[in-house]
Amino acid sequence: MTDPIIVHSLSRGCFVWDPKDICTLRSSLRFFGRLIGSLPDHPSQNSVLSSPLLLLQEEITLGINQKKLLLVNERGEDITNEWTFPSSPQETRKYEIYSDLWLKGYFISSGMKFGADYLVYPGDPNLFHATFIVRVVDANEEIPCVDIVRFCRLAVNVKKQPVLASLSSHPSYCLLSWEGIS
Repeated sequence: MTDPIIVHSLSRGCFVWDPKDICTLRSSLRFFGRLIGSLPDHPSQNSVLSSPLLLLQEEITLGINQKKLLLVNERGEDITNEWTFPSSPQETRKYEIYSDLWLKGYFISSGMKFGADYLVYPGDPNLFHATFIVRVVDANEEIPCVDIVRFCRLAVNVKKQPVLASLSSHPSYCLLSWEGIS
């Protein structure tokens, strides 16, 4: 077994600084997080970013469960056992959906900039566009029609298939179709 990758837990999130570890996370675990650093030679630009990599909470939990990540604090002390995500019913739903999609072989990133939970890719996001935009919902909660219309219209405008995901006894997915009005 290889040594777990060190993830630094700081006040603003959990980060991976080592470029080799970032490549390993992407190639072996399909964890993509979000690069948030600037390039030393061009600190004013923001079109190409570099380390550190900010990981999703779901990525951290999955990595810890698979014994692939070691969470440390600012002093380098192991705080893996102190990690508490997921800690609410909504976080549990999100983690279970994330984990199920990951187990199915998808690449997953945050869907926050599109008002969803996840963007789901059929392959490496550096080579493929996301196919699905996923919003995790409570299986027992009604969703207002206007919210479904908004979600579908947004997904179609960014050329993605809208998916509502829920969790009862197991993850379930509802692929929505939006034709619009002609």
